[in-house]
Amino acid sequence: SFRDAGVLGLHRFASQVHHTLGLLVLAAALGWLRRRRRRPRPPGDPTVARWRRGLAGGVHGLLALLLLVVPLSGWAALSALADSPQF
Repeated sequence: SFRDAGVLGLHRFASQVHHTLGLLVLAAALGWLRRRRRRPRPPGDPTVARWRRGLAGGVHGLLALLLLVVPLSGWAALSALADSPQF
């Protein structure tokens, strides 16, 4: 219960750590994408089937997209909840 000052303090501390880590993940993902645009990947292994290379590239792109979308959605939720009395 948040009526207990110790639990409330722990909740606030955990929230701050969580938000800070989310922003660090977002900053790292943006830095990685910036570096990736400046230094493209080397060509793939020609012995690997073309469809497998395409699938691997697609999965890699989806993971990069998630690294951006998840922190941004958390930031949007935090901004929307900032004025609510439950926050």
